[in-house]
Amino acid sequence: MKTVATLRYDEAVRFDAERLEALCRDFGEDAAEKVIARALEQIAIKMAALEVLFAEQSYAGMDQICASLTRIAGQIGMTTMARVARDVRACIKKGDVVGIAATMGRLHRIGDNSVHAIWSVEDISV
Repeated sequence: MKTVATLRYDEAVRFDAERLEALCRDFGEDAAEKVIARALEQIAIKMAALEVLFAEQSYAGMDQICASLTRIAGQIGMTTMARVARDVRACIKKGDVVGIAATMGRLHRIGDNSVHAIWSVEDISV
């Protein structure tokens, strides 16, 4: 009889609460919430486009989108997501197709978890 292991893909995500506080301080809480909402919308759009490009093996396009994801995620304090998007880019630059697939899976999981984490912050005001 063979033993089958089930791997759990539940990673903690990190985000920079100070970045969120700075957004609130700089723009006010209502405007900061709108900035974050727009950024999350852009992240969702780019993640969907990234999946299409991944299926097409369009690595140059993936690299561009991951660069954009890194920037947007960093702007709203989604540090884990920004780091994983950089990891995808590193695999693309190396031509490591197995690494690309692995980091894309991780980016998808981290992206979902990051969106939930950023909205679950009870009070991001200063």
